[in-house]
Amino acid sequence: MRNFEQVKDVIEYSQEIHTKLAKFYNQLSEKHQLSHIKMLLDYLNRHERNLADCLSQYENDAAQQMMNTWLQYAPTTKLEDKIKYFPIHSDMTLQEVIDIALDLDNALVDLYRNVAQNVDTQELRELFQSLIDMEDHEKKRMVRDAMMLNDL
Repeated sequence: MRNFEQVKDVIEYSQEIHTKLAKFYNQLSEKHQLSHIKMLLDYLNRHERNLADCLSQYENDAAQQMMNTWLQYAPTTKLEDKIKYFPIHSDMTLQEVIDIALDLDNALVDLYRNVAQNVDTQELRELFQSLIDMEDHEKKRMVRDAMMLNDL
């Protein structure tokens, strides 16, 4: 479990989670035999690395005053545990991979939503709402792309 203290801690943690997810999907890809599922896992790996890079840029572009804001009600999360304990096997179906990806994306959205509901300023609520919107947009894109792979 992790406690956050400042806004930048949440952003940095999210970066770490996306990086861990990229590694997780890469490990799954190495274990999987079916080409269309391997393609999805490779896509998810690239997708998560891209999101980690976006968050890094987001943190660099945001006002330092906003990033250094202390959170009165710091959320706690167990996303690392989710990643560790997902069942990984070489014959995973496309739907199982999609379900894992959606579950992890939903956990990040919940984290952002929790922070957004407990910050004092509109500017910070908007920051976390934009992260929610980004995750929701990327989730829809991932599902669409996964369905296209399924049709191959």
